[in-house]
Order: sequence, then structure tokens, then C-alpha cells
Amino acid sequence: MFERTFTLKPTFTLKPTFIIAALIFSASAAHASEYRFELQGEYGTNDNEDDEVNVEDKSLRGTYYFNPVNTEDHVLGEAAFLERASNIRLGGYRSTMEVPERTIFFEEEPYVLSAYESSVDTYTASAEWYLPGDLFYARVGATRFESGSFNSDEAWNASLGITPAEGLLISSDFYEDQDFDEDWNLNVKYVTDGLGPTLALTSRYNYRSYSNNTAMLGVDFYLTRTLSIGVQRSEVLEGGDTPDNWQFRARKFFGERWSVSGYYNELEEEANFGVATSLRF
Repeated sequence: MFERTFTLKPTFTLKPTFIIAALIFSASAAHASEYRFELQGEYGTNDNEDDEVNVEDKSLRGTYYFNPVNTEDHVLGEAAFLERASNIRLGGYRSTMEVPERTIFFEEEPYVLSAYESSVDTYTASAEWYLPGDLFYARVGATRFESGSFNSDEAWNASLGITPAEGLLISSDFYEDQDFDEDWNLNVKYVTDGLGPTLALTSRYNYRSYSNNTAMLGVDFYLTRTLSIGVQRSEVLEGGDTPDNWQFRARKFFGERWSVSGYYNELEEEANFGVATSLRF
């Protein structure tokens, strides 16, 4: 929301349009500590130094909250989580991969592979609820993948959890065709709100009997109510060929409505970074 300051001279006569605009602005300012809809756009890129493959990701998603989210006395980045705000969300993502012309050798003979570009579009829809009493949490979602004109697929996903204390969520995610004996996960998020500096702690553990287990731990530190910096570590347990990953991120709100954020992922032979912006109404 943009703020404007008007200086009125004694001879100035207010027109009805100015009066209406002033009333609308006053009503919006009175509810500046609440929002019901959030729109977020993101751009990311991934460069591989070895084969010069370039990947670009673009996304746009919107979230509608069933009740206004109160940001008063909360850090702005975690207001919806701390308020246990039930919502529905729609999103669209496009990942584009560009592969340059390459020369490979087969039995000492060179073969030139032509450059090509491919893209995958992903559409998501989800709804999450904090059930009456705010003790139980549930989320259901659906995803559609499209690659080319005749290649598409759909899948469902869900989450179940509990919120035994303020700012704490313990949950597990479920996927289509999941074998619970061989594939399960546990997620924990805890936000220390109102106890001095605010910290947002996130962790995830994935168990897979047919592959390597993985673990993730992240922390976001709120320097102010509007500014956070964070770091996240993802690690493959018990060896494996998948590289471990560090992520560094930051988010800054300008007023109550608009924010800009960025992240940088560091892998063994790849660098991934992205920027995002969000607007709340």
C-alpha cells in the first residue's frame, strides 16, 4: 500500500473523488496489521559448470486465508504460521533446461549432439486446515505435470500433523503410491515468538529403505520484525552420490504488505540462486 501526504491550502476545495480516496486509504491503513491474500512470484537459475547445462525456474502462486491473518506482535514472515491460518493455495511453475551443443566420443569417433531446450510445467493446488481446537493439522494437495503436448501426469499428496504448543508443528507428508514400510518422513517446525529474538527452526528426516536417508536442518533469525537471514543444511546420510547442500537466504519486508527475498544454494559442482517478491492484501 502506497502512502501519500497531501498539503491542503486554505483556498483548496475537496472534491468528492478526493474524499472517497481518503476514506478508502484510511480504511486500509486501519487494517494494515491484517491480510487475507498473498501473491508471490519467484525466479531461480541453476548453472552446472561441467556440461554448461542451464536451468531456469519461474513460479507464481497465490494463497487465500479463510480468516484475516493478524500480523500484530508477530514477525511478518511467520505471521500466518503463528496464527495457524487455514488456507487454500494455487501455483504454477515452469522449469526450462537449456543444453548446448556437445561432442562425445564413441570408440574414438567424435559425435556431435545438437543443442536442445526442454521445459516442464507444474500446476499445484492445496488446502491446509488447523482443525478445531488448533491441536491437529491437515493438508491435501494435487499436482499436475506437463512436458510437451502429449506428456502429462497427476499425483496427490497430503500432510498430517499436530500442534502441541504455540509455534510448534510436527507433521509427516504422504504421496501417491507411497510404501510406508520403505518410505516415510518426519517434519518439525518451531518458531520462538515473544521470547526475545525470534528464531524459525525447521527440520526434516526422510527414511528410504531402497535409497539413502536424508536429513535437513534450517534456521531463520529475525534481526527485526521485517528482516530475516537464514541458513539451511541438507545432507545425505550413510554415504551416497548425491551432494550435500547449503542454502543461504534472506527476506526483507517494506511496510506490512510487500517483501523481497533471495536465496543461494551451494552444491559440489553447481550454484543455484533465486529471488522472489510477495504482495499481501
